[in-house]
Amino acid sequence: MIDLSTPLLPVREGVVVLPLVGYSDDKRGEEIVATLLDGISQQRSRIVILDITGIVTVDTKRIWIYRKRSF
Repeated sequence: MIDLSTPLLPVREGVVVLPLVGYSDDKRGEEIVATLLDGISQQRSRIVILDITGIVTVDTKRIWIYRKRSF
C-alpha cells in the first residue's frame, strides 16, 4: 500500500518526483521519508521534486521537516 500512497516517479536520470495527494499526518510523513530515502538510493537521484499541490492542508512544520532532511 505504501507504494501506491507515496509513488516516487523517475522523470529523467538523477531526477525523481514525489506527488502528494490528500492529507499528510505523522504516519504518512514517515512513509514519505522512507520512500524518499529508499528511492533516492535505488535511483541514485540527485534532485527530488516534492509536489505538494494535491495536499488538502499543508502543515508548515511538516514541510520544514522534509526540507531539513533534504540538505
